[in-house]
Amino acid sequence: MSRRAGRLGLLAVGMSIAVARQHPVAAQRAVSPHGDLVRVNDCAACHTPDGWSPPRAEMAFDHDRETTFPLTGRHAETGCATCHIGLRFDEPRDTECASCHADVHRGSLGADCTACHDTRTFLAAPSADAHRRTMFPLTGAHLQLSCERCHVDDRGGEFAPLDTDCFSCHEPDYRDAVFVDHVASGYPTDCLECHTVVAWRQAPLFDHAAQANGFDLLGAHALATCEACHIRPGNELRFTPSGQDDCIACHQADYDRQHGGSSFATTCLDCHGVSSWEGALFDHDLTGFPLDGPHTRLQCESCHRDPGNQLIFRVPSTPEDCIACHQADYDRRHGGSGFPTTCLDCHRGNSWDDAEFEHAITGFDLVGAHDQVGCISCHRASDNQLLFPTPSGQNDCVACHRADYDREHGGSGFSTNCASCHSTGGWEGADFDHAQAGFDLVGTHVTLPCSSCHRASDNQLLFPAPSGQNDCVSCHQADYDQEHAGTGFPVTCLDCHDTNQFTGATFDHDGPYFPIYSGKHRGEWSSCATCHTSPGDYAVFSCLGCHEHRQSEMDDKHRGRSGYVYQSAACLACHPNGRGDE
Repeated sequence: MSRRAGRLGLLAVGMSIAVARQHPVAAQRAVSPHGDLVRVNDCAACHTPDGWSPPRAEMAFDHDRETTFPLTGRHAETGCATCHIGLRFDEPRDTECASCHADVHRGSLGADCTACHDTRTFLAAPSADAHRRTMFPLTGAHLQLSCERCHVDDRGGEFAPLDTDCFSCHEPDYRDAVFVDHVASGYPTDCLECHTVVAWRQAPLFDHAAQANGFDLLGAHALATCEACHIRPGNELRFTPSGQDDCIACHQADYDRQHGGSSFATTCLDCHGVSSWEGALFDHDLTGFPLDGPHTRLQCESCHRDPGNQLIFRVPSTPEDCIACHQADYDRRHGGSGFPTTCLDCHRGNSWDDAEFEHAITGFDLVGAHDQVGCISCHRASDNQLLFPTPSGQNDCVACHRADYDREHGGSGFSTNCASCHSTGGWEGADFDHAQAGFDLVGTHVTLPCSSCHRASDNQLLFPAPSGQNDCVSCHQADYDQEHAGTGFPVTCLDCHDTNQFTGATFDHDGPYFPIYSGKHRGEWSSCATCHTSPGDYAVFSCLGCHEHRQSEMDDKHRGRSGYVYQSAACLACHPNGRGDE
């Protein structure tokens, strides 16, 4: 439109307004070409002064507020003329979709298009939500399918209602099944009796017991493929079990591989479960040989040969027949020993090492230190033979301890009856009765070590053998010679000494010799040396050491006395009791 035309248009509008102001009746006749929806004096909301067309880029007209049809989605992008063919914007007034859009579903899905579609696009209809309002809600694998996978004949989105029975769509799957020939097997056409809507490959609802004469699929059978027991496509059985527990009918090969020739029962469920062959709960008691002690921890291969489960050893006659399996152990430990082969007499079934052998049955009881030594101290490890001559009895110590006897008592003449001095607790602390040797240890002799009188190497006496208990001088000759040599003292030491010590001798000087403990000499001397002037020689004595008389006086006093001489020996001869009147 030219500027002039525009001005003319505006002039016409202005004149119309002026006329309307001056002539109210004329104003009533001025109506909008757009119908009652738009007021006459609102032209500037959409038009410009330059002309009616084109309208403003940004109109002041709010379609959402001014009308009953908000513009959303694709409607907001569509030009007015797409819906409003003429200038009468109040037509159409019908807000239903069908007023503009043809119903390709032919009314089969109702008149409310918004139940499935939105204003963005017709093609992206939420089929799951839409189907929920039908007689066939979409679940499982159906949710992954496009609409056309089922509505194959409905062009342009017509989507006419279909038969909801599975067989109506899945008859080809039923007739041409790769895994199971449903027709030959006589399976029902009600798919949901066996299958779910998740997948065809699994048939968790299939009642195998009803179709297989009571053979229910339990444990590992429920995980096995149909082909494991059936031949495709006719579904014929590979095996013919007589019932639910007839395992051997199908598992003969498994039995032969594990138990062939073993005489094991073919009632597999006595030991195995239905979930796995492993972890069999075999009751070994059924064989007549209960497993106890270390036997419970052994692998079957320790005693049985695989395959066949045959025993590696001789069949035990009873559970106590240990030697049937343990002959090699017996030979290694006891071969040639004469030990009985009734192992349980000593071993308790828990270990070879904790044997409780009653040694007394050999005629030699283990007491004292013998109970603490290892078997190899007396027996050869290879065959349990004694390392020493066989003792004649419990007290025949020297049979085993000859070396100990020779080391301590060789050549001593000691009795070989070791128990007469030693105990079974140890060699030390021997309780030797020395009196048995003819010489009792009394007094100081009790405290002396053996080496004081005996040679350590062979226990021989260091002195001449005493003739008796009181033959002191045989051992104490040196002591006698030191104290009494030349005195003429008797060698019967116990006349003066006792067995406790040499000092403090009780010598009777008054009786056989000279009164020094009585008479005039009592208390007049202090030691033997007072009178005996030659040490160790008690035959020498002197009276003149105390009686210092002048010889002239003694000569006058004894004048006329026969045999008088001025000598101590002469004094004793005339005065044997020490008195002057003798």
